[in-house]
Amino acid sequence: MYSFEWILAWRYLGAKQKEGFISLMGWLSFSGIALGVATLIIVMSVMNGFRYDLMEKILGLHGHIAITGPYGQVEEVLQKKLLKKIKTAPQVIRVHSVVEGQAMIIASFGSQGVMVRGMEFDDIKNRFHEAHYRIDLSYSSFDNTLSHPPIFVGKKLAQRLHLKKGDTLTLLSPTGHATAFGMIPRIQKFSIQGIFQAGLHDYDQRLIFCDVKTAQDFFQLQNNISSLEVFVEDFARLQEPLCAIEQMLFPWSGSIVDWQRTNEAFFRTLQIERNVMFLILTLMIAVATLNIVSSMVMLVKEKNPNIAILRTMGATKRSIARIFFIIGVWIGMAGTFAGLGLGLGTACLMQYLREILEKKEPFLWGVFQGEVDFLLRLPVRIESTQIICIVAIALALSFIATLYPALRASRTSPLKILRQE
Repeated sequence: MYSFEWILAWRYLGAKQKEGFISLMGWLSFSGIALGVATLIIVMSVMNGFRYDLMEKILGLHGHIAITGPYGQVEEVLQKKLLKKIKTAPQVIRVHSVVEGQAMIIASFGSQGVMVRGMEFDDIKNRFHEAHYRIDLSYSSFDNTLSHPPIFVGKKLAQRLHLKKGDTLTLLSPTGHATAFGMIPRIQKFSIQGIFQAGLHDYDQRLIFCDVKTAQDFFQLQNNISSLEVFVEDFARLQEPLCAIEQMLFPWSGSIVDWQRTNEAFFRTLQIERNVMFLILTLMIAVATLNIVSSMVMLVKEKNPNIAILRTMGATKRSIARIFFIIGVWIGMAGTFAGLGLGLGTACLMQYLREILEKKEPFLWGVFQGEVDFLLRLPVRIESTQIICIVAIALALSFIATLYPALRASRTSPLKILRQE
């Protein structure tokens, strides 16, 4: 029924010598939308990758839910009861006992304040060797031949104090022995069992891991612990397990805090940054769609004689509007899907392209060097819902941009045009 409309729309898209500028504007509109969509997909995929990697790093070292005692300690008897209860909560996959405290490290080449985290050896092994967290830890098992209790230090800390596996260092605890001359800090020597690399500067610089029993003796906690760390199946959906744990432990005079509240300000900042970036890049697509308006308006003006002839031959206003609407929609759809292919392809090959550029332009290497180690690669995470949203926005803007030229073409008076001719 509308075959002539499609035929005319396709012919008007073709380039003729005298209409070269109009055709050029059409290609510019197509290119602008394609580049806008591709840029939005690439940037958002890289930002998603950074955000997800950062969440993995932080949650790889801390639990999804932390249960702390009323005075910063959980007694041994209560700890066993809590472990039994919490393991039965929905979506809970494991629970770790953690001893945490501040200390001062003293080595041959300097000293520094650190945070000591004590966990069971199996918990340390599971924590660092899970591919989900992608953290490198250079150890196989505890070395019983070491002269002092074993500990694990971060890579940055080891580099700063010139430490290596097997070296001996001294830790000073702020809690010590009370004497007539005041408080004497507790001093103990440790042997470095391994050096880990979390990929986050603060963790690699200030974190030390050791066995939970060693940490209890060092901080004089007897058999008590500092907190329990709970890991669930999906760290993004904590409402059900968190509510279940709170009901199990009610009334609880301590604190039950999930990772979202602990890092609320940090991750909210990342979310705001991502939303603002999405809005700004969406404006690029909106600007590109304005080229459709300008090119279509010029095309309508160029085709005024043809429109007048079609109207005198019986074409309705809807048919005229439909012809130019098809042209604009085709430009928008072609640009959108071309940008979709370009964006997805570039995002998937981002790491490979970065390596090629660095080989040809070595100065680019400095861009990816910094205090955050996982910036040495470009993480990319493509989210299907986000891609659908980008495509839908681009198509919607293209359709809206086409309406005005199409309506203007349909309102063209054939009588005025024929008189001018």
